[in-house]
Amino acid sequence: TNRADRPLLIPLSFSQSHSMAARSKSPAPSRELSKLVFDGPGPKTEWLKGQPAATGLLRASGYIGTFLGAKDDTSVQPLMLVHFNIVMYALGYWVIQPVLPFLSEQLGADAFVFGWLQTVISLLQLVGNPVIGRLCDVHGAKVALQMCQLATGISYVLLGVSSDIPQLFLSRLPTVLMQSMHCAQAFVADMSPEHSRSAALGRLSLSYGIGMAFGPILGGFLAGAVGYRGTALAAGALMLIPLALNFQLLPTKKPSGVQGG
Repeated sequence: TNRADRPLLIPLSFSQSHSMAARSKSPAPSRELSKLVFDGPGPKTEWLKGQPAATGLLRASGYIGTFLGAKDDTSVQPLMLVHFNIVMYALGYWVIQPVLPFLSEQLGADAFVFGWLQTVISLLQLVGNPVIGRLCDVHGAKVALQMCQLATGISYVLLGVSSDIPQLFLSRLPTVLMQSMHCAQAFVADMSPEHSRSAALGRLSLSYGIGMAFGPILGGFLAGAVGYRGTALAAGALMLIPLALNFQLLPTKKPSGVQGG
């Protein structure tokens, strides 16, 4: 069949490009996928060069998958969503940090009480760490991540509606499940090849850093616009975004790289 008789196909996903590369006579590792699709030999890839929109999407998808350390084409979208979860998790956390001391003072807490509040939060998260690890083992990282994001959102909402010091401390109880980073690590470990797993796990710190960089300034802006309580409520509302996306798009398979304890 000559080129003129071939039907025009415009692959729009990393998955389709990976499938084409797999059929090529020149095998290549996943990190070289985008190069193979566009620069590989044979008529199976040559015709793609005439489709600017398709090639642009394929290149972008290939580069993102390579950067995130995806082990195959089906891991790219879940990894992108996992990183988005970490950005939102860090954003919400750091939105609260510049507001929490002032809100605590507004409720009547002095420096000593605020110190105890921070200690309680740290102890709760220390206790919750192995609990979330076990949830990942038994029910899968998706269930654990959803529980973490939900608990995080609830803790911010409870903080926003607190009216005295006891309620302030009670609002921190859900932080026992603020372990989203551990769930994200379980996903990344399962969806990245062994030779690049360390780098893929390290990318999570980059995503966390994005939220950490923009969270405080956003928290300060919200505090001036809607007050301390409104800022806490807004942080809780932010958690609804990853919750909804995870429910629709995140795979439910149990991570194979995590062993039960």
